[in-house]
Amino acid sequence: MRLFANIIWIVFGGWMIALEYILGGIA
Repeated sequence: MRLFANIIWIVFGGWMIALEYILGGIA
């Protein structure tokens, strides 16, 4: 269960980084 939570957290973090790159590219 802990591993599953870690995977979700990594995916969520990846989403935040991706959004930052997209917003940075547009700005």
